[in-house]
Amino acid sequence: MLEVVGQDPGVALDRNPAQAADPPRPAGRPEMQTWSGAQLRAFLDHVDGDRLAGVWWLLANTGMRRGEALGLRWADVDLDRGALRITRTLITTDVQRKGAPAMAWGTPKAARAAERWLSTPARWSPCASTGHGSSRSG
Repeated sequence: MLEVVGQDPGVALDRNPAQAADPPRPAGRPEMQTWSGAQLRAFLDHVDGDRLAGVWWLLANTGMRRGEALGLRWADVDLDRGALRITRTLITTDVQRKGAPAMAWGTPKAARAAERWLSTPARWSPCASTGHGSSRSG
């Protein structure tokens, strides 16, 4: 039993309530480090034959978040317009952070209230090399 300091001497607790509290988070985030254009080009050249080369290229050239890219469906891709529709994102749930794997579809951070269209660079070479050179639906 724990004695409550500054209270009635007859009052005691079964457990320390502070043990259930989350520790404070660090005050600031570390400064983000980004690659130079040359470093990015070297990376994209290095992964050119990789099965995920198109995803790496997409992330590098659009600024999409990882979860947004993982949430894309063919219905969200309009190669004729050169646009992607961001309607969902793959997120890690609280359960995952506590040890049990769990993923869920969520709303993109940048568009909580509505979907958004993202213009893509004119060069769609990863799509052309995989035979996905035109729009699909579904």
